Amino acid sequence: MASVSLSRQRGRKRLRFESEWKRKKIKLSKDSGKTYQTYCGALQPLKTIRDLTCRCQYQCGRKLDEEERQRLFTEFYELGAHDEQNKYLFGLLSKEEVKRHTRNESATTRWTNTIVYHVGLKDGTRVRVCKKSFCDLFAIGKRRVENLTEKVLSGVLIAGDQRGRHLNRPHAIQEEWKAKVRDHINSIPRRESHYSFTRNKGKEFLPAELSISRMYDMYLDKYEPQAKDSESKPHVKEWLYRKIFNEEFNLGFGFPRSDTCEICDQLHMAARNAMSNQERECLQKELATHQETAGQGYQSLHKDKEAVKKASNSTIITFDMMQNLPVPTLTHNSMFYLRQLWEYNFGVHDCTTDSATMYMWSELVAKRGADEICSCLMQYISNLPLQVKKLTCYSDSCFGQNKNFEMICFWNWQIVQGRFSQIDHKFLVRGHTYLPNDRDFSHIEKKKDTAVVYIPTHWEELVRKVCRQKPYTVKSMVGSEFKDFSDLVEQHTRRRKDSNKKDVLISKARWMNFGQGVDQHGREVKHLNEVWLRYSYSLDESWSKVSLLKGRKKIPPATSISLPIKYPNGHSILKTKVQDLKKMIPYLPEEHKQFYIDLREQSDSEDSDA
Repeated sequence: MASVSLSRQRGRKRLRFESEWKRKKIKLSKDSGKTYQTYCGALQPLKTIRDLTCRCQYQCGRKLDEEERQRLFTEFYELGAHDEQNKYLFGLLSKEEVKRHTRNESATTRWTNTIVYHVGLKDGTRVRVCKKSFCDLFAIGKRRVENLTEKVLSGVLIAGDQRGRHLNRPHAIQEEWKAKVRDHINSIPRRESHYSFTRNKGKEFLPAELSISRMYDMYLDKYEPQAKDSESKPHVKEWLYRKIFNEEFNLGFGFPRSDTCEICDQLHMAARNAMSNQERECLQKELATHQETAGQGYQSLHKDKEAVKKASNSTIITFDMMQNLPVPTLTHNSMFYLRQLWEYNFGVHDCTTDSATMYMWSELVAKRGADEICSCLMQYISNLPLQVKKLTCYSDSCFGQNKNFEMICFWNWQIVQGRFSQIDHKFLVRGHTYLPNDRDFSHIEKKKDTAVVYIPTHWEELVRKVCRQKPYTVKSMVGSEFKDFSDLVEQHTRRRKDSNKKDVLISKARWMNFGQGVDQHGREVKHLNEVWLRYSYSLDESWSKVSLLKGRKKIPPATSISLPIKYPNGHSILKTKVQDLKKMIPYLPEEHKQFYIDLREQSDSEDSDA
């Protein structure tokens, strides 16, 4: 069982930034001798050096010139903390026996000791001054000095502030009971989140059916059962259990099952079941390397976002397919046995403007393969400003949609046309692919349970309204906008070896570069009709350079490449699915029944991705 460190930098709740509190700022300004406004609004002036006007026997004004007084004053207020200043002053006070007494032997208040005031000079010597000059030198009041002299006379060795630091706490909860709370929280299995490399590092998840209140009841059953069976009060109340849970543990509820990584789960379980320490250490090292690579992907995305802010001719986008949306959204019991129509949603998030565009279509219009993704990207690129010449893309590593030879040909074609001078496509590690699109999709997911959808266009209307602060741009794709890129692919060649005669492993590539790129020596090199591959996110790794030409043949211009409509007659769905959809007609409003009556079907032997 992995224990949770109590020295972690943050718990479940956000950190308190006490330095930003109004009272803290006022206190800091006051202790630093600066002008400040009290909490009630009164303006307090800047602390300044006072003139030494005493006429004592020590001749304070003559011993300390203006430069020395300024040095002592500045040194004192640069400490900036009341406690540190008191320790500084305390070191300048000393106790001495009274050398001469009055002859009245019957006096009851006879002083046996007196306080001597010194200040340190620049050369390291100390000179004695009177009490008045001591206060004037540091612009402090007599009462503050008297508090310190009382501590000197009482034999205190350090003049630290002792307010609130006493040990007289009869109702304090013993550390033993707090340790039991920590042990109980640690005893419950938890799971790590793979979306935690940046803002949410180290967060773990408890089972969804738990809550803090329920965990507290479990604690009482295990450690203090008498508190539930009788009227006796428990040693640990719920407020303390909740406080420890929130402040010392970074835990949430609900296993993020959509967030798991197959490799992480396999290595974690293999390490747990390892027969020897050597085998366990080897597996744990492999797991750490895998998670480090995943973390580098998120770091690369963050760095690219920052870099694009400084370049007006560049933009960065992320894209992903959302989970299929069902049509219609009926709730009666027989719906669990009938197949529904699917609405597809391809999201493109512009990280430069933090805006999202959704390309939506139903399976009656098209499928959701590489041709469909390239068609949507072509629509998005047509709406980009013409001054954008450098494009950086991030996506997951789905081979059927994003990481395939057709996508390589599509990006190269954009370079050959002259639309872009450079394109970089980076792929996050499988299982660790949390993109800004997932945040966009989450707003739609929240509406799924309550959405009333009878036909596909209802989803498009809902997505337009789902985010009020920054409404999504929704493009309803029609059949004529989906192109067949097979002719374009035919103009390229799929090579097995790169320029160095090494194997080309597209499936393991993390970075694809088109048009121009910076080599490992820091030089910018143009390369048309080539794809440069890297198998990590490191700038130090050498590129694997792969030619896309067939011999010396050049890629023809855009006008000579045919991009026919992929579904000129629409996309039909399986006959059995149509039959299921028509069984739902009795449960639909009258105005939407005709949509299902007109559904066109294909035979069960035809290809379908439904």
